[in-house]
Amino acid sequence: MNRKAIMVSCGLVLGLGWALRGHFGHQWGASWAGLLLSLAILAFANRTDWTSRMPVLAALGTLGWAVGGTMSYGIIVGYGRGDGFPDVYYGLVMPW
Repeated sequence: MNRKAIMVSCGLVLGLGWALRGHFGHQWGASWAGLLLSLAILAFANRTDWTSRMPVLAALGTLGWAVGGTMSYGIIVGYGRGDGFPDVYYGLVMPW
């Protein structure tokens, strides 16, 4: 498989992960996106040393995206409850 096909395939898989994130939301939804992208990268990399560690690497990708999902929601909610107009505007408009 050539590089462009791998990049498009990983992008499609990540798009599916973001669709699942929108359905579930927060950490649970972000973990789906992380799991799918981690597995796609590991599968398309075609490296035997990565394939042998696939469960651990996929779990780390899942955990990393779940933590990132928590931080991104926390930042937006924090801005939305801010004191000044610029902070509140950013918190309420930027997620769109």
